[in-house]
Amino acid sequence: MFSRTTCIGIILLTLCALAACGSANTTPLPPLQTKIVVRDDKFEPNLLTGKVNQPIELTIENQGTKPHSFVIDELQLQSAPIEPGKTAVVTILAKQIRTYTNGGAYIFYSDVAGDKDAGLAGNLSINP
Repeated sequence: MFSRTTCIGIILLTLCALAACGSANTTPLPPLQTKIVVRDDKFEPNLLTGKVNQPIELTIENQGTKPHSFVIDELQLQSAPIEPGKTAVVTILAKQIRTYTNGGAYIFYSDVAGDKDAGLAGNLSINP
């Protein structure tokens, strides 16, 4: 039979191996495609969710009366102003999200003059 020390060692090695198997996924997931409508006073939806290591492709349609943009400071993401009636596609790359292996929450907003102060913003939640 094994000694008590040997059994404890085997258990610890097994636990370490299992913990390594549960580490963050490094294989990119297929892109999540999401549509956002921006009006002069809000984003719809104003809460987006994704997963760590999953690219997010956002189609942003401006249904407002003035230009708006899409910015996430923490991910160094900024669109050009989107004119009324126009659409833009913004992709949040897996490599931007992969660095946040535990997930996180990020604020997105429009940085066109006065939009952010008027509350034209929303939240992106990245889940592990």
